Amino acid sequence: MEQQTGSSEDFFNYWSNLAKTDPERFEKERKEAIEAVILEAPEHLHQRLRGLQWQIDMERSRASDPLSACVRLNKMMVDYVFSDEGLPRIASLFVEVREEFSHLESKLSSLAK
Repeated sequence: MEQQTGSSEDFFNYWSNLAKTDPERFEKERKEAIEAVILEAPEHLHQRLRGLQWQIDMERSRASDPLSACVRLNKMMVDYVFSDEGLPRIASLFVEVREEFSHLESKLSSLAK
């Protein structure tokens, strides 16, 4: 895979043109780019990221065209965001962090006295 530099428009145009002109090379480079991103993540996340990519690839393969694939992937993302693992989990983590900071703030203020 070629290293891409430049604007996001250049990046988009590169991938768009590659998909139109050489679908086999596009698919090969797409897989290489995805694997490179997975390998940059912490090792304990690799299996989960590969599983997620497998789900994405399956949704893409079930779609009849690129727009349908986009709609399917958008639904997958929205379903996750509103699942118990999505926004509710993130909100509960924020509450935990806020409570921990409040506890630490109390400790610090008592030490300052």
